[in-house]
Amino acid sequence: EWNGSYRDTFINKTGLDIGSSTGLVVNAFVLYYERYVRSGKIGIPSGAAIGSTGVPHPEKIEAYYQRDISRDLAEAAHKAAHEFFNRVGINSETEGPSFHSYLDALGAKDPATNVLLSEIINDQFDIISGELDKLSPDLHEQIETDNQQMADSYAAMQKLVRMLKVDMTSAMSVTITYTDNDGD
Repeated sequence: EWNGSYRDTFINKTGLDIGSSTGLVVNAFVLYYERYVRSGKIGIPSGAAIGSTGVPHPEKIEAYYQRDISRDLAEAAHKAAHEFFNRVGINSETEGPSFHSYLDALGAKDPATNVLLSEIINDQFDIISGELDKLSPDLHEQIETDNQQMADSYAAMQKLVRMLKVDMTSAMSVTITYTDNDGD
């Protein structure tokens, strides 16, 4: 539909209200990272997800039948979200208009440190990359042998979710319209 009339419809849904294109994209991005990357790939299998019983479920890792790629899949999803935040091109390192550039244009800063919010968010993406890199390529094995490292990765991801869902959306004046019950 992007090749048809929907492209014009999307472009013409300006503003930041519920149903605007910006609101829809921000909500989809935050939902994706929160539910499918943080919880789906790390939180639920490790038992670290908020609202879980704390009991690990290593059988719920992605790629259970080819477990040696489970970390790679989590890293790829995390990297894709990081690149989307910065709008890095698929076949290049060129950045374009993005959440990063929008936050900078708004002058969004952390009130405590006076550091640009986009820098703080990018730093957290980098911290998470480091945490994920510490995991075994086989997340099932990681949960079985040292689940604390999974919990540490989840905690770093949870911090990013709060930044995206609260700080970024507040700076952009975008309302989160999807529901969850994890207490962010």
